[in-house]
Amino acid sequence: NLTRLALKNKNKSLDEFYKELDSTCELVKNQLVSSFEIIGNKTKTNYKVLFKGNILDDEKLEEGKKIRKVIKNGVLAIGVIGLKECVQILENNPKQQLQLLNQILDYLNDKCQQYSKNTKLNFGLFETPNSSARSNLLKIDKAIYGNIDNITDKKNYELIDYDFITNYKELSKIIKKFKLGKLLIFKVTQNTSNKKILDIIEILQKNNIEFAKVVVGKDEH
Repeated sequence: NLTRLALKNKNKSLDEFYKELDSTCELVKNQLVSSFEIIGNKTKTNYKVLFKGNILDDEKLEEGKKIRKVIKNGVLAIGVIGLKECVQILENNPKQQLQLLNQILDYLNDKCQQYSKNTKLNFGLFETPNSSARSNLLKIDKAIYGNIDNITDKKNYELIDYDFITNYKELSKIIKKFKLGKLLIFKVTQNTSNKKILDIIEILQKNNIEFAKVVVGKDEH
């Protein structure tokens, strides 16, 4: 919850924010490694459906052998929520917000590379698309910090989108920093023409944005 970290360090130096981010990343990394070890120490007989040709290289698993060597090919995913609100809290200048956003993403990706090197496991970053998770964290922060304009006075923490970053080339670069995925949502009204939707698709193609969701005539939530 990057918004929470920003709220806690709003009137402090940016170094203080990064110190707490370090601590949080370490906690998340340890939880993921712990989960991996618990699952990895089980054998294929613990699972009725998996490891029957459904997972890469599971044919190499012998009966009674631990599944660790197979599942280590996967990725331990670190999901972030509230990045947009985080940079808005820590920086007032829109141009500086974009710079800070990139800085935070680079920092988190460096952390993932460091963890991968140290643990010999794969770590990656994504932006959590689940709206209920983003809503629940906002409700908790609102209970602690109150109603804050453009931060906690809405339904949920927002995803990084084209309303926040209007330069599509820049948005494309940022999307690619989420190595494990980034959901870009376009909301259009019920009476939006097919041409308008095709125009959106054309813009995405021109800027090498490979995946997006178009929500027509209803709220994402």
